[in-house]
Amino acid sequence: MTLASSAPSDAGGLVSLSSAGVDELQSLGMSVTQAKRVIRYREERDGFRSIEELDDVPGFSRTFLDQIKGRLIP
Repeated sequence: MTLASSAPSDAGGLVSLSSAGVDELQSLGMSVTQAKRVIRYREERDGFRSIEELDDVPGFSRTFLDQIKGRLIP
């Protein structure tokens, strides 16, 4: 499991679900466990094709997802 990424994820202040490391995901308010789940999901499915796929990652409340989706890109 790759926990950090050397690829930049900053696109106009947005975080890329397809390349962000643990630290970048934590900057959105995710716990270490949540960030690792996102990375595991991404690796198992060869990336995110849409932000809505984040709904399929376990461990997130609907409220939290609604708050962060505007700060993400696939």
